[in-house]
Amino acid sequence: LGLLALAADGDVLGRVWALAQDPAGSRQVQRALATSRDPAVRAAIARELRGHVAKALRCPHANHVLQKLVDVCAPEESRFVIEEVVERAAVASRHRYGCRVVQRLFRRCSPREVAELADRLLADAATLASHPFASYVMQNLLRHGTGRQRHVLGRALERDVASVAKTSAGCGTLAVAAEALAEEDAVWLARAAVEAPGLLEALPLVRHGSAAAIGMMQKLHGPDFAKAYGRFCAIEKVLVASRYGREIKAYLDDVQGSPDCP
Repeated sequence: LGLLALAADGDVLGRVWALAQDPAGSRQVQRALATSRDPAVRAAIARELRGHVAKALRCPHANHVLQKLVDVCAPEESRFVIEEVVERAAVASRHRYGCRVVQRLFRRCSPREVAELADRLLADAATLASHPFASYVMQNLLRHGTGRQRHVLGRALERDVASVAKTSAGCGTLAVAAEALAEEDAVWLARAAVEAPGLLEALPLVRHGSAAAIGMMQKLHGPDFAKAYGRFCAIEKVLVASRYGREIKAYLDDVQGSPDCP
C-alpha cells in the first residue's frame, strides 16, 4: 500500500500542505513526488493539495510543488490543478509565482486539457501579453497552443500592437509571436507594426524591442520591408546610441544589399 512508503518518500503524507509552504519542506515534497515509484503515494500527495491551489499560486515555495506535481503525475491526478487555476486564470498569470504554474500547464498538458484555461486568457490577450509576468504565459501559449489559439492571439496582438509594443514585456511577446505564428498571421502582425505611427522608432529604446523589430522585419518582403528598412535608416543616430538600437543596426547592415532593400 502506498501509505506504507512514508519513510522512503520523505515522510510527507498527512502534512503535505504544511510542508509545501516551507523552503525545506517544499523541496521535501518535490523530492517525494519525483522519486516515488508508487503511483499511490503521488496520488495521496495530490489529494492533500486539493483546495489549496489558490494559495499555492501565491506562495514562493508551494508553487514549485504544483509545478512538480504537473510534471510527474498522471493527468487524472493533476487535473484539479487546472480546474482550480481556471477559476482565477488571469490573476494567476499576473502573479510572480502563479505565472510559473500556468506556464508549466501549457508546457506539460495536452491542448485539450488546457483549452478552457487558454480561452479565459485569450479574452484579455493584449493586456496579458504586455504584463511583466503574464507575458511569459502568453508566450508559452504561442509556443504550445493550438493553431486556432495562436491565430486568435496573433489577431489580438495585431489589433493592439501599438500598446503592446510600449512595454518590454509586450515586445518580448511580439518577438515570440513573429516566430511562432503561422506565416500569414505573422505577416499581418508585422504589417500592423509598420503602419502604427512611431512604433518602429520607439523599439530601439525598449528592452526586447530589438528582438521584436528583427523578428517582424524577417516576415516582411517587398514594399513592406523597404518601408520598415527606410524608417530605421532614418533614425540611424538613435540606433547607434542605444544597446537595443545597435542590435537593430547590425541586422540592417547584414541585410543591406538584399533584394528587398530599397
